[in-house]
Amino acid sequence: MKEIFRHVKLFLLFAVLIFTGLIDAQNTKQQYQTYVSKVYNFSFAYPPSFTLKEYYPESVSISESKDFWVDTEVIDVDTWYMEKLEFEPGKKIDADKIKAAALDHAILSNSADGPDGSFYSNNPKIELDYFSNNGLRTIRFYLDGIYENYEAGTKTVNPIGPFYGIDISTGKKLTVLVIFFRSESLANQAQQIIIKNIADSVKLTGK
Repeated sequence: MKEIFRHVKLFLLFAVLIFTGLIDAQNTKQQYQTYVSKVYNFSFAYPPSFTLKEYYPESVSISESKDFWVDTEVIDVDTWYMEKLEFEPGKKIDADKIKAAALDHAILSNSADGPDGSFYSNNPKIELDYFSNNGLRTIRFYLDGIYENYEAGTKTVNPIGPFYGIDISTGKKLTVLVIFFRSESLANQAQQIIIKNIADSVKLTGK
């Protein structure tokens, strides 16, 4: 009898923990704010502690502090492809244009040159290529960030990211949303979880 009572107590405790977890998860989800792009017909959720700035319909940034800044950029893949052919003739472009555009934009967006040194990135490493719960192809990748110190004559290489390329194409128009951690460093574990949640919340709104 005591054994049965002990199992019942354990079951009730387990049920309470699950119920509490579901309530907490639901409350957290409800607290998230939602950005909706009426031009590109997609939305994403972001934490209430973040401030959102829409510079252009294709360029939105959300930030919690100067050390935690996430940028989103919408890339017209066909336009990007034509510009690559024009300005880099002879360059071999991956047939997977969604992936190629996302990787290329991330590399180009992470470069800066100053009097004392320069920072640039290359060597993309794709970690995952998957479909989110919203049915959108999502590519998570990282880059090598290279800092060159002109005075010291040194070159330092460190991983940076994460970056996400999300296929938000509708019809025949290829469009990719690039989401990235705006920093010359690797996001910490807590930051990476938040960025992943933002990326996985992206969904189309115009269907």
